[in-house]
Amino acid sequence: MNIVQTNRLRRALTPVLLLLISSSLTIAGAEVIVRLLGHQPWQPVIHINEPTTHEFHSTLGWVNKAGDYHFAPYSPGEDEIRMTFLDTGLRRTHDEQSDIRDDRAKMIFVGGSFTQGLAISDHETYPWKLQKHFPSFEVLNYGTGGYGTYQSLLTLEHILPTISHPRIIVYGFIGHHVIRNIAPSHWLASLAKHSRRSHVFLPYATVENGNLLTRHKPAAYSAFPFRETFAIIALVERAFMKLKTYGRMDQKTLVTEKLVLEMQHLAAEHGSQFVIVLLYAGEKTRMHFRKFSEDNGMLTVDCAHPLTEEMVVKGEGHPNGAMNSKWASCIEDFIDKHTLTIQ
Repeated sequence: MNIVQTNRLRRALTPVLLLLISSSLTIAGAEVIVRLLGHQPWQPVIHINEPTTHEFHSTLGWVNKAGDYHFAPYSPGEDEIRMTFLDTGLRRTHDEQSDIRDDRAKMIFVGGSFTQGLAISDHETYPWKLQKHFPSFEVLNYGTGGYGTYQSLLTLEHILPTISHPRIIVYGFIGHHVIRNIAPSHWLASLAKHSRRSHVFLPYATVENGNLLTRHKPAAYSAFPFRETFAIIALVERAFMKLKTYGRMDQKTLVTEKLVLEMQHLAAEHGSQFVIVLLYAGEKTRMHFRKFSEDNGMLTVDCAHPLTEEMVVKGEGHPNGAMNSKWASCIEDFIDKHTLTIQ
């Protein structure tokens, strides 16, 4: 290459190099500013104390993974935690339980982690305690950590055709379910950050085309390249997801109402009595759904109690055995009062 050609190449490359340098400086400056404003790169949450107790499901998003799991205590001096899931995704509700081919009438529980009994042992969950109180029933606990109303409905649609004598279906409701049902960006982000639990792909519902309930396949939070390195990319990713899910929060209550109605209709189709148990929610939400259920002929029991320090697992925060005992007692009284045990 002669001098003339070299000079031409240098002149051609100079603007490109200047553009690359200026772009790099601009990005670096933006990264500094973004971090000074408090934003950080994407940071997943690692649960060192926890084995993975869930697995991917193409319809439900995730399900309980069969196994006998042992958790180290969440605080010093506490007992080890034992969680047992059967092949069908059931949380064990008594020592002899191995399958659901039982001639007894079934009392079926669905809901999220409060019903599943996250961070407590099998015998501390309120479905286990109810099994002791109602020995004429086979109590089936399909509660699954992270589930809302929609995933609970999908669970019922999935299992009811396989279950004989489904006498009572109990949905354990907490206030956050209205958020989970519509998959806003912040909830998808939370699931993604806790991805080691296998809570990633979330089915959700919206209301469209004249207030019709619309079901959506499992979706996940977007994962932009280099988000764990650059705060600015994590910020752009967050803005993208907020735009993508814009408007869903306005539908949360209406969507939940429609889902609960579908649960009621599904239970009736299978000859079951549907019961909503309000486990935990703010006063406004509880009052709203109590009135809604009464207006629509649903049996509802308000068992909500403040999650005070003595009612949660130390070092973790989920309801402990004492709180589950209160729920069990509340549900026992309600079922006995309404003679739902008549078979």
